[in-house]
Amino acid sequence: MLTKIWKDPVWSKVIAVAIITITGGAITYFAGLLPKIKAFSLALWGFFITKTPIYNWLIIILIIPLTLLLIVFVSHIVSSVKGKGKFLNSNDYTSDNFDTLKWIWKYGSDGYIYEVVSLCPKCDYQIIPKFANAYHAAPQYEFKCDECGYNGGFCEGEYEEYEQKIKLKIQKNLRTKEWEKRVIAQQ
Repeated sequence: MLTKIWKDPVWSKVIAVAIITITGGAITYFAGLLPKIKAFSLALWGFFITKTPIYNWLIIILIIPLTLLLIVFVSHIVSSVKGKGKFLNSNDYTSDNFDTLKWIWKYGSDGYIYEVVSLCPKCDYQIIPKFANAYHAAPQYEFKCDECGYNGGFCEGEYEEYEQKIKLKIQKNLRTKEWEKRVIAQQ
């Protein structure tokens, strides 16, 4: 019976809170802290009910949102200074490495991916695929950097089909939230 209650997600928390409360109460009693806690509680209660031009409890209630606002403001400034903590948006995902190349793209207003461009992963120079071999059954394109000589290999088939495969990989990363890890890794 006890194991069944302990495995229940609600009752296990109730039992844990009861154990912590009893343990805390026992430590407080045996350490002789009860008179100090009582004095502090009475002083706090006296502060709350004391009337200045405005009730003190009203001042405390108004200070709480102000404190939270101040914490958010300070954390925003600190994150801006450090350059971290930027809230990511899927539109921040505009470049990634697929196969042996770096790819960049843009998003349309409807989320459509367009202007997919291949770049050299070494020097960021745009690589324009060149028709490589007319003797194969399917066309073959070579991705070679004219700037640094990097060779990104070949793709067989129509270039538009290869570009579509890259778009599908981008969409998969967006769907599976893999883009977040990749954007953070690039920062």
